[in-house]
Amino acid sequence: MARSGAGIMVVAGSISALSKSKVQENESTMAQKFFDRETAPGFEPLVASRAARRATVDERRYLSKIADSFLEAGATVDVMKFLRVHFESKRFVIACARNPFVANAFAPINALTRRFYFVYQRETKDVARAATLHAAVLKAIASGDETAATEAATAMVDYAEYYTRSVIVGRTTIDP
Repeated sequence: MARSGAGIMVVAGSISALSKSKVQENESTMAQKFFDRETAPGFEPLVASRAARRATVDERRYLSKIADSFLEAGATVDVMKFLRVHFESKRFVIACARNPFVANAFAPINALTRRFYFVYQRETKDVARAATLHAAVLKAIASGDETAATEAATAMVDYAEYYTRSVIVGRTTIDP
């Protein structure tokens, strides 16, 4: 079950399996999100740098297209498109990094992050900023520059931490 979408959500704590055919949605807890924020600073830059190192020419072209999709989602403030692109980009970048251990560890973190963002983005109204940061990571990976990919991923993680803290303390807007 851990490889299916539902299995990943169970591992991430988003849902509980009640039986083989029934699941129950769990409350997204702030404690879970803090654990995610503890883990991401180590994972995101590592994955970005390895993807920059190992991506093929065709993968780099596709990463550039995904980056453009992020920018389109940000420009139109299309949250659902942003979330779809986010899902695809994380899956693809992890594949480009070619590290199965990181891939298995990162799946529940990504599931929790998407769920948290979907629930709270209406309060923070930051789709454009989040999309720009994600696009910067993808463009750096596509360029093959490990240092730039690491720096862009670190900037994205720093913003995600700021975003998370802003939600938790009850702010309604995020300064870019």
